[in-house]
Amino acid sequence: MEEGNSAVALAVTVGTNPVPVLLTVCQHRPHTVWLVHTTGPRGTADYARRVAAVLGGWFPALTVHLLDVGADAADVTAIRAALRPLAGLPAGWACDYTGGTAVMSVLLAQTHRDAHLAVTGADRPDLRGYWDESGDRVHHDDGTTRRCAVPEGFTLDTIRRLHGYLSAPGPTPCSPALERGPCYARDLCRLAHAVLTGQQPPEVPVDQRDRELIGALLGSGDAAGAALELVVGALLTAAPLVLSRIPAPDEVHLNTKAITAAAPSSGDANELDVLARYGQRVVAISCKNRRNPQGILASALGEINQKARAVYGGATRPALTIIMDKAGESGGPHPAPDELSTLLLGPGMTLRGPHIITEADLRDLLAEVIGLRVGQPRLRPLLAQRFGLVSVAAVVPPAELPTGLDGPVLITTLSGNVLATVASAHRQRPRHVIVLGTPEFRDRVRATDLDAALGAPGATTRFVPIAMTALPALTRTIGALIAGVRGPVVVDVTGGTKTVSVAGYLAVAAASEAGRGDLRLCYTDIWSGSRRWFDGTTEPLGPMDDRIGQLLVAHASRPEAVSFRAVDPAALDVSGEKSPSRVLLARVMARLAALLPTARWYRPTLTLPGRAQDWNWLPPGYLLVTGNRLIGLYGHERLGKSADGLSEALFVDTLVAALGGDIARTLLVTDRDSPDAAYLSARYSQLVRRPFPPRVLTREHAEIVLTSADAAHELLDWLSR
Repeated sequence: MEEGNSAVALAVTVGTNPVPVLLTVCQHRPHTVWLVHTTGPRGTADYARRVAAVLGGWFPALTVHLLDVGADAADVTAIRAALRPLAGLPAGWACDYTGGTAVMSVLLAQTHRDAHLAVTGADRPDLRGYWDESGDRVHHDDGTTRRCAVPEGFTLDTIRRLHGYLSAPGPTPCSPALERGPCYARDLCRLAHAVLTGQQPPEVPVDQRDRELIGALLGSGDAAGAALELVVGALLTAAPLVLSRIPAPDEVHLNTKAITAAAPSSGDANELDVLARYGQRVVAISCKNRRNPQGILASALGEINQKARAVYGGATRPALTIIMDKAGESGGPHPAPDELSTLLLGPGMTLRGPHIITEADLRDLLAEVIGLRVGQPRLRPLLAQRFGLVSVAAVVPPAELPTGLDGPVLITTLSGNVLATVASAHRQRPRHVIVLGTPEFRDRVRATDLDAALGAPGATTRFVPIAMTALPALTRTIGALIAGVRGPVVVDVTGGTKTVSVAGYLAVAAASEAGRGDLRLCYTDIWSGSRRWFDGTTEPLGPMDDRIGQLLVAHASRPEAVSFRAVDPAALDVSGEKSPSRVLLARVMARLAALLPTARWYRPTLTLPGRAQDWNWLPPGYLLVTGNRLIGLYGHERLGKSADGLSEALFVDTLVAALGGDIARTLLVTDRDSPDAAYLSARYSQLVRRPFPPRVLTREHAEIVLTSADAAHELLDWLSR
């Protein structure tokens, strides 16, 4: 690695995705780096240490400081005090606020701005910005952007190390066939297309071993699975031959195993079928051959959502390739793949939710790669949009900004979870709520949900589409919104990109410096149930049961999605239930309901085109809303010491987290013994990067909860902690 050539220092906020932190240091190439992190159960100190270790190997002369801002990532006063040493740096130091919470990002930007104003009398927005992972660009606060190449030496192994994982001992995961290049990969695709369409295999220059393996594609067992992995890898390798602007993958690995660096001898390896790296982006694809849809849902989707993202980061783009039995493709009691896609997109998932590639999809994709015309092209949308390999700038039509509004007004931004916005609006009770969001359909839908969930008498909700990356334009937009209000305005910086949060701060600062005295900046911390003001004060949000319930009910008004039906645990009839685990779950729920008389209970239902299917076997079985926590409860015999049981449980947690974010918990009830539960709990702590991973309640422990008041209250304490 080339040594730094600039004398400036760089301060970077560290979040749970450390890859942008590493890359922004490589882009700036400073002599000194300050890694700003938090500590405690939700802290990022381990990520900061791993980034420092990689940087030390790449840049031996680089000085790295770890700057701890405390255990509370939303404590404005403590973080501002911890950042004070940066104000003493010589003028010309840079900052990158990509990682961490919005509070950390805003306060780092504020520290940078105030420090340069104090020393030179001028702000330096050109030295402040963030890394846009969707476009491999650094966006500076002065509006300029710089495209940044991933440095030499950056590999999948680098990403694993940053997340605390190592490659498992064994043979290299690179397929010799794929290492022979895209033309050989296209010949493999020709063979696979012939097998899937029942045609005579063409005469192509492919090794006999690879020809025989692909011939087993429609078979069963390990050979069929290995064949599907090879075909998917070949498809990704050959795609750039026929698609312009689609980059070739830097790495394609098959059957990759990773182990935790903290316990390399534990024997627990996270195995992923196909991994492709495009620069800093990782595509993870699970390959399942001739499996019923229920098994796929339980195993593959949990594997992709949690295993891939635990090892390679939250920006990993997951997909599932399946070749099913004919019975699995035709109705029956289980949903078809397109219905599974509806399920995955329903409860808050976005484009980063897993994409399902069916056997028919695979045939069409292979046909495109080998040059056959097949109706609507599907390869480019898959790679460019679903996998994010081509950055497409959002087209934002000029918005008619609301003016002439009487305060109080709340200006907020949509994020993956709108609960913070609902809680903030209910706490403030404004006359108007102005919601910023992308022009994409999913944000417009979420804005509709938000409007239904707010439901405050006399309040109006205005949705304003924006581009989330250009800070000067965002600052002007928020400034214009503030100017259009007569009376108090609160700008909530919780949601959206870090650029939106910093733009909110800059707009408030500019208006305040111009004489407005009725503006306030806040962050809604759902985790602690409080609202953090940037003047250092804090106020509680109060009970949130009604707000979560309203948000869930809002989903019911959306067609072809997941809806939620209120249930009474005391009235559940399990007399015909054949699953001992579900019977045990019903008993535990009745026990908890007796101790939580004000809690709300819901049964998710998947509403599909043409029919309504009860979400009987689809996790989570039930949702409990109590205080400011949302808990998913699920019971199944498969939650034992098996890969499928683990992956199924991981998928339960994925769906609950999609609904509730940091406030979500998952309680898994199984009619199994303690050793199985101990295994699951240990694996959860490795794979689920939240302070409170799913809790497993075995038959023995459940019986104690049912009979002991102390045990029942201990469980309640965990649910609400």
